[in-house]
Amino acid sequence: MIEPTTTAWLHQEGTKEGRPAVEMADAFTKLLEAFADAGGRIFSCGPAPALVDGRPSNRPAALAKAPGWREVAPEGLAAALAEFHSPGARIRRAADDAGLLFHMRRRVPGGELLFLVNTSSNQPARGSVASAARGAEDWCAMTGKTAPASFRDEAGGIALSFDLPACGSRLLFLSDAVGAPAPEAAAARPTAVAATGPMEVRRTAPAVLTLDFVDVTCAGETRTNVHVVAAADFVFSKNGFEKNPWRHAVQFRDRIVATKFAADSGFDVVYRFTVEGAPPRDLEAVVEQPGLYEIACNGTPVTATPGAWWFDKSFGRIPLAAAAREGDNTLTLRAKSMTIRSEIDFVYLRGSFSVNPAARGFVVAPERPLAAGPWSAQGQPFFADRVVYAQTFAVPAGGARHRVRLPSWWGALAEVSVNGKPAGRIAYPPYELDVALAQGAIGIGQMHVADVLHANSLEHLVGPAGRAVHQIEVARIVDHFSAGSAAAWS
Repeated sequence: MIEPTTTAWLHQEGTKEGRPAVEMADAFTKLLEAFADAGGRIFSCGPAPALVDGRPSNRPAALAKAPGWREVAPEGLAAALAEFHSPGARIRRAADDAGLLFHMRRRVPGGELLFLVNTSSNQPARGSVASAARGAEDWCAMTGKTAPASFRDEAGGIALSFDLPACGSRLLFLSDAVGAPAPEAAAARPTAVAATGPMEVRRTAPAVLTLDFVDVTCAGETRTNVHVVAAADFVFSKNGFEKNPWRHAVQFRDRIVATKFAADSGFDVVYRFTVEGAPPRDLEAVVEQPGLYEIACNGTPVTATPGAWWFDKSFGRIPLAAAAREGDNTLTLRAKSMTIRSEIDFVYLRGSFSVNPAARGFVVAPERPLAAGPWSAQGQPFFADRVVYAQTFAVPAGGARHRVRLPSWWGALAEVSVNGKPAGRIAYPPYELDVALAQGAIGIGQMHVADVLHANSLEHLVGPAGRAVHQIEVARIVDHFSAGSAAAWS
């Protein structure tokens, strides 16, 4: 059903040369014809197209003669549509607004929701909202908490201002019921609270070194120092597949997973790593599907600890401290018979160590303490878990509000706690969090410890080589990463 009071607009997209488009789809043309016959108004940002479904047609030209058709310039469209705005919210951008603002409105019982999103990654978005509502609330999309919003009364409704940082958002409930506005926040210039001691930085999980180059032997042929993606392709190609089906094939029913292999279709794959000094007592290897292989470290059989896993439950944890040694080491996976799940992939070393770049690849080195600064420059280029940054402050008297700000930070998520009490999360600009006195997390005139738990993404763990690596020429991967520069992983 097409309501005759509805207004449509037709935007003619330009080509690369700037000429107007000349075609409409037949289905869209039929809708517009029915819409015009019902008394609808159509705004076209350009002349009527000459083609329908790629064929010459006079139907668009006939549409242009309908009483409801109006041709407007693109820059005048907003003004032309203003008279048709339904009661509700109207957004006014600030004159100097450089953000990329999007919004969504939803009518709900008792009012409407207005969600404002600034998609710019480096510019704020500012402006105001005029509404026929009689009250407004801020709803926190992270916690679900609600609070009165600051607004002012205007003829026919209310108005409120918004100032969204880069990547910021605001969820408003515009209420039909009369509500009291929150007081305008006083403009204040924040001052830094001096720390009373050094910052403590510590990992919450073992260090990681990703092993991604191997020697592989299958069907009497050996390839040395190849990337795991190339090694997996090689093994599957020796067993009836063109390449690794987990990266290059599409499953139809169980055609791939039901594949059976010969009894002598197995392979050996050797991962090499170097340890500086004595091996860490908690050194372990993480192998996907360890039950498919006979595993040995330096020729000594090793097995996965029952029930122990990391990353997901198919990745077993294999203690290596008793078999590893100072200097060069090997970890060998032997598959007596090939299975569809025998995919050669990364193996991860974990434990209390640092990772140092070497002439080729990386080496396991004695652990050293962390400080502020890039992890990759402190022996943790592969670490993808969480690090705690703890700092003690003396909060002055006076009842001021306090914020935790991360001035130079590129993490995925930070969880903030004050004196052991959770205070919230930081995930996007301006990378700060209000830790209010009213929450009881901070007491006036006392010593306080602010813990920032920095959670990283998997970028460090799998590295650049893990991003769509099957689309990259393996020779390029070898050339770029075999030098082991820690800077490449920062």
